[in-house]
Amino acid sequence: MLGFAPYLLFQSKAVFDGIAPSTKITPVGYTRMLMDNSKANIVSKGIDDGSGHIKNVTIKYRTRLPKGKSATTDNCDIEARPAYSEATIAATMFRKYAVLLEDDTIAKYETDASKLMNPKGSALTGVSPLMQEQWDVIMETINGLMQDINDDLVTKQVANFGKNQTTGSAAAKTVNFPLSTTTNNLSSGMTMVMSDARLNEMNIANAMIVGSGLVDAYYIQQVQKAIGMGQSGFDPSKMALPTYYNDFDCAGAWGANQFGIFEKNAVQLIDINRYVGFKAGNKGGDFFGTLTVPVLDAQGNLTSFTFDIQLTYIKCPTELVIDGSGDPQRVNRGWALIISKSFDSFNIPADAYDAADRLTGNNGTLRYVATNA
Repeated sequence: MLGFAPYLLFQSKAVFDGIAPSTKITPVGYTRMLMDNSKANIVSKGIDDGSGHIKNVTIKYRTRLPKGKSATTDNCDIEARPAYSEATIAATMFRKYAVLLEDDTIAKYETDASKLMNPKGSALTGVSPLMQEQWDVIMETINGLMQDINDDLVTKQVANFGKNQTTGSAAAKTVNFPLSTTTNNLSSGMTMVMSDARLNEMNIANAMIVGSGLVDAYYIQQVQKAIGMGQSGFDPSKMALPTYYNDFDCAGAWGANQFGIFEKNAVQLIDINRYVGFKAGNKGGDFFGTLTVPVLDAQGNLTSFTFDIQLTYIKCPTELVIDGSGDPQRVNRGWALIISKSFDSFNIPADAYDAADRLTGNNGTLRYVATNA
């Protein structure tokens, strides 16, 4: 029956209410961390000001004066001519997904499927109200799009972690969460991570951790208040830890049990909407606009994300290639719904500190791999 039995559709929604597999969102902790930055939209607004004109943005910056450069004699010699360096930012990443909802297919569902509606908790611009079935398909598509966007951002960060002042390297530093609590090891666990943050001149109260694996298990114990004072007298539950974001993609992109600590605003999300301003509205019979949707992941974290949306009506029965390969398939009249996103991320430039500075190569991000021995 291909799911066309109305009573079965209603029963499934009732049974799986809230945990329906088609609408469950896998946690995208890294993207959420970027979105929680207090200045996350400054760079984006420079590139996309809402008019539909997309442009590059150039950031200028100067390095701070490192130790050992000041003079010890009173004279009128000039030590330097301060000069700016520049970094150009452009949104280069893109993701999209398109589906076809044929009129004859929607006609086989209950009348609610074709009911026009403005989704609750969402913002739709440039496009007329969506049919209920179109909205359902969008929500079923969001997980895959968010996962792909997050994976692209997590993968890009691999080559953009800063140097750790304690190692002089951007490679993942091993941090052991010891099995024994009989001794107070000051160079292990979160004590070491937070000490490293100090040495890298990061404000630990203004930092965030993203990862998975062992560090996730550690935070689970903290949240559940299952950690107490060990035999050494050290009580890790009293530590004021950075905000934590769980992200399954980190294991694949960074490595098993790896996590990153990020100073707030050290990495900026470049959030671009193309179908705004003069590019929004009815264009040649197609509708272009944006759709802001609530994203509630499987762990109960709520955020919102804005996508570009295009609606194209297939006016006559025709043949189309589906999924980019294979023989053309016969399709009937209906709406093609294209949901897409242009995005990128931007780190503090690698040369933001002078070569003689103790923090040369540092950019407010550090990479670790956790062990438990």
